[in-house]
Amino acid sequence: MMIRNKKWILGFGLYLVGSLSLFSQTDSNDNSSSQGIRLNEVEVAFSSDALYVSPVSEFNIVSDPEEKEISGTILSARDICVFELGADITDQFQFITFVDIAENTVIYFSAVGVNASGVFQAGNTSSSDGTFAYTVPAGGLSAGDIVKWVLGANSPNFSVYTDNISTRTAETNLSSGGESIIVFQKRNAPLGGANALSDPTFISITYTGSTQFGGDPSDTNDTHLPSGLQTSTPVSAMAFGVGPNPSDEYDNVIYNGGFTFNSVDEAKDAFFNTSNYLPSQLNNSSTYITAKNNVPSRITLAVADTDPPTFDVTPSVSSVTSSGFMVGASIDERGDIYYVVVADGATAPTSVNVIAGQANGGGSPIASGNGQGLTDPFTLFSAVTGLTAGTAYDVYVVARDDEGTPNVQSSPIKVDVTTLAPSSLQIAATVFLEGAYNGTNLNTAINSSIPAQQPYNGVNSHSQTTNVSIPANAVDWVLVELREAGTAATATNGTRKGSTAGFLMNDGTIKATDGTSNPTINLTGNTGTDYYVVVYHRNHLPIMSAAAIDGSGGTLTIDFTSNSANTYQTTTALASLTNNKFGMPSGDVNQDGSINSTDLSTWQTNNGAVYSYSGSGIADFNLDGEINAVDRNDFQQKNTSKTRQVPTSTL
Repeated sequence: MMIRNKKWILGFGLYLVGSLSLFSQTDSNDNSSSQGIRLNEVEVAFSSDALYVSPVSEFNIVSDPEEKEISGTILSARDICVFELGADITDQFQFITFVDIAENTVIYFSAVGVNASGVFQAGNTSSSDGTFAYTVPAGGLSAGDIVKWVLGANSPNFSVYTDNISTRTAETNLSSGGESIIVFQKRNAPLGGANALSDPTFISITYTGSTQFGGDPSDTNDTHLPSGLQTSTPVSAMAFGVGPNPSDEYDNVIYNGGFTFNSVDEAKDAFFNTSNYLPSQLNNSSTYITAKNNVPSRITLAVADTDPPTFDVTPSVSSVTSSGFMVGASIDERGDIYYVVVADGATAPTSVNVIAGQANGGGSPIASGNGQGLTDPFTLFSAVTGLTAGTAYDVYVVARDDEGTPNVQSSPIKVDVTTLAPSSLQIAATVFLEGAYNGTNLNTAINSSIPAQQPYNGVNSHSQTTNVSIPANAVDWVLVELREAGTAATATNGTRKGSTAGFLMNDGTIKATDGTSNPTINLTGNTGTDYYVVVYHRNHLPIMSAAAIDGSGGTLTIDFTSNSANTYQTTTALASLTNNKFGMPSGDVNQDGSINSTDLSTWQTNNGAVYSYSGSGIADFNLDGEINAVDRNDFQQKNTSKTRQVPTSTL
């Protein structure tokens, strides 16, 4: 069954005293008059010549289309309830259907009692008892429709039923000494037929007699309990006799319970609960118990929404950056949307976990959020921040509606997302230059000669303009480069993602052009967070980290000075220094990656010359501001034939 609308409007009229909205009208053609109760878009009218019932437009529980095409509907216990039975002033009863009923279905309403075996008694055919056959009109009845029979009103679709048990040919008079209305169908014959009383399927009974099911069935006012019906839960048989006197009975009963329910079954339980009824006129006395003044002329039944919301906009992420993204989703009804962010591949959380802002098992997620009490268009758009660049995450999203007991989606929907690779990274590197090493740290003898413009433009496509003050503890300019590759051996020139020049300080740290902060490298074409770090100097061989360094925290950290294993090709690429330190080998004047006779020739040309940073200073291998034999003997000659180990590092 498909619920189109979550509201029923049920209307019924009361003959008892109550503050109801009544109307009267006179037909201009036949001068007949009628009275009734005005409902929302419905009029249930009963008069001397007409009675009709219209489906309530706001209650729209619709079966599958094919269901209305069958010939008749077979009903079960509790599908129909007679919720008003009146035997005073005007004989009448009303029933409500809790299911859709196809047109032409025949339903029987009998005031004839049954014996202890549940068989209708031929003895109950006096002038006051009989049976009606009600034929469902064209279009059928919808769940929640109410139909009323009134004695002498020629109630539409009701006809007197006769067979070999009930031979009555006139309308039934309901007894003010106690009465029953038994609702039944001919077994397995939804369109009715002969001898229905001999082969019934009982649906419900409403009984106002004194015996509480068990009196003499030959008495026209008494009946036993029809087979298949019960007074215990789930109730399908109601008896209003009060005892203890055998003659105690009510003339009239009408439903007077609550009007809002969470399910059809809950509504059935209310309508089949005798404590929800208002009886009147006990034992034919002149004392009446009248209806409460606040009995409404229509009742609203909220049928429970048992379905969780669905996503009419599938959960997704957008506006992905290196540190976050936006989570978006929309549901088809008012409710809440929740999400958690967990590590890629983590065990999926349950719906309960997500609503509680938890990872699987109740742990803490990386991030979480929600949108509660969402109004039309029921959309969540929430920012997730503080994530790691270039990292994959799983986002789990679940929704629930706003019912008193919310309907929750059975499992969260997973969205895969990877934050963008970082657009820049900081470098926290420590490196020694062999030539400037003094046994403890690095000398700063050429500090006053260091130019404001860094000297590495053109080195593996580097380009940078600087015009800065030189920090007091600066040793020289160095160039730091990041490469992204699967292995160190494949981290060639072409894998360069960015580079920057910075100052090498006397303690071996590399600083940005401000002389205090770590240098930042802007990246292009990168996809992840792990990078190889390459360091260049203008007359030392370059070196590279042995492994790609994790920059997910925003900073790459590497110390080339204390452990040779941190450098690709270890001591082959390094110069061993005193005090178990390592440095970049000195002596490569022309930066071609090889210390050889060409470098010696350059030294010889500049030996003894006045120091000039951009001229003769290129042959100052120990960075003391002089070009002399120390540069040749202690560095160039010692390191002759040593080559760079940075892959394909053509300068």
